[in-house]
Amino acid sequence: MKEWKFEKQDLDCTLTINDDAVIKLKINDGASCDMEKLEQGAVYFFGNHHLIINGEEKVIRGLILDNYDEIKTYYDDMKNKINSPYRKKKEKMLEGVQWNVEEYSERDEGGKTKSYKHTLVVNGETFVFKERNLFDVGRVINPAYKISDEFSEGGIPSYKDGKWIWLGFNAGWEEVREMSQNEAKAFEIVSKYGKYAKETEKRA
Repeated sequence: MKEWKFEKQDLDCTLTINDDAVIKLKINDGASCDMEKLEQGAVYFFGNHHLIINGEEKVIRGLILDNYDEIKTYYDDMKNKINSPYRKKKEKMLEGVQWNVEEYSERDEGGKTKSYKHTLVVNGETFVFKERNLFDVGRVINPAYKISDEFSEGGIPSYKDGKWIWLGFNAGWEEVREMSQNEAKAFEIVSKYGKYAKETEKRA
């Protein structure tokens, strides 16, 4: 989601566009409302809105946007992504899957950074993963559960002979077991569509 703040006709406005290309506008401390469209340099309400401006009631159909081109470009990009093969593959992979994401903060050598806890339910089985962007390492996804009774919580994934397996650390990293079918699907969802899916470069 992206937002733009601006002032029009003595109104403090916040316009947002989410990942589903839904445009919302919040005026002053009011509730956000869905907008109908972006057109001819302005954003338009569904129907007319009655607002009190400088003590007088005025009917507003839309508001002119100073940075209309930027907003319209972002909106069009989101619409294209919705119809893209990437979006369709994601929707197909998530069919029947429950997916909840919680954000939290961690500190490493690079300072404070956002991390995410993913809880997925696949065919009745629940899997929890931590997704982080570590200093001088990059993106990592670890299980927030024991992959074996011999290891504590955690581990790293590895792809071998067309299958996902877990590695655990003992004297060094060693193969522990192959992921189950549901587990591998849950991991691939986070890997392909998690919060840091497009941020694969190392932090420095």
